[in-house]
Amino acid sequence: MTELFWIDKRDVRVLHDRLLALHGGAAGILFLELNSYRFSANETDTAQAVLALAASMIDEVSYAAFLRANTVEALHRIHETK
Repeated sequence: MTELFWIDKRDVRVLHDRLLALHGGAAGILFLELNSYRFSANETDTAQAVLALAASMIDEVSYAAFLRANTVEALHRIHETK
């Protein structure tokens, strides 16, 4: 088994920003797609969940549950470029 290699959060953010610049998309969603997942909630439900979290109407645990409930395996992988 290959040993895990952990990278710094700053490096992840830089990589994420670079991937968004190259491929477009919303922050956070691209990493899901690269790992064969997709976010299934519609825009209205997503906005309501974010606003509820910001207004302290729900806590982080509830928001995480919303994210988990709306993250599903994609039927296909996006194409990787070399």
